[in-house]
Amino acid sequence: MSEGGRVDVDASRTKKAVVVVSLVVLLALCLDPLLGAAGLGESSGISGAEGVGLDAGALIEGHDAFESLAKIEEAASTGETTVPQVFLEEVGVLPGAQDIRSMGNGTVVGYVVDGESQEVMDLLDESLRKRGWKAVPMGLEGGATFIKSGGRCTWALATCTQMGSSVSVVLRSVIT
Repeated sequence: MSEGGRVDVDASRTKKAVVVVSLVVLLALCLDPLLGAAGLGESSGISGAEGVGLDAGALIEGHDAFESLAKIEEAASTGETTVPQVFLEEVGVLPGAQDIRSMGNGTVVGYVVDGESQEVMDLLDESLRKRGWKAVPMGLEGGATFIKSGGRCTWALATCTQMGSSVSVVLRSVIT
């Protein structure tokens, strides 16, 4: 550990940045098909991540890594972070979840837990099965789609990405 606990602060900031970037990328990937289906694609000037409200070039241009990270944290902290109650009841978060973030009115939720990605994915699978969900493997390590027949959340896409000794969990769900 360096003077003043700098290593711990840097690790925490790195975890937060990975979660935020994961949420932004996932949201951008999910928004593109939805905007296209709604007729708001290329012709309206909105495509891909443009509708998300973050300009990656402005975040990193002319700044060192810590200044860019501070800008990302600032952008993330101004957004909605409250996870809807229906998501907590029907999907939930794993015990020990830290830095829980929510975007898109709770349709994208991310958090960090300590552990190994496959162990965390197994815990997530077990937690969702107890709530009535059925896993549909994606064929990729660290990710699965989940479905259930009732409730306000009936579909969820989950990814678990290793980042040091922690795992970034991102869930994309449809809330009706």
